[in-house]
Amino acid sequence: MQLVRHGRYRSICVESVVANQFGLRCANGATRDLRIASSGITAVVGANGNYTGTKADTYNVVLAGTTTQVGTLVIAANVTMTK
Repeated sequence: MQLVRHGRYRSICVESVVANQFGLRCANGATRDLRIASSGITAVVGANGNYTGTKADTYNVVLAGTTTQVGTLVIAANVTMTK
């Protein structure tokens, strides 16, 4: 974890690991596996002690049961943490 101060706010960077997903079915019937490539949360602590920021996960999309990459999936979301 990295903590950096910016005036009255503090920025925090956290790395997290999300599990791989196996045997997902595509709309065309093909089967794919998702292998996590990176995952992270970037958040700022506000004056009230609440956190707001973003979370992003990147997966390599591979042919099921192989390591042959056929695409990349990026999932991004806004996050809010309150105490």
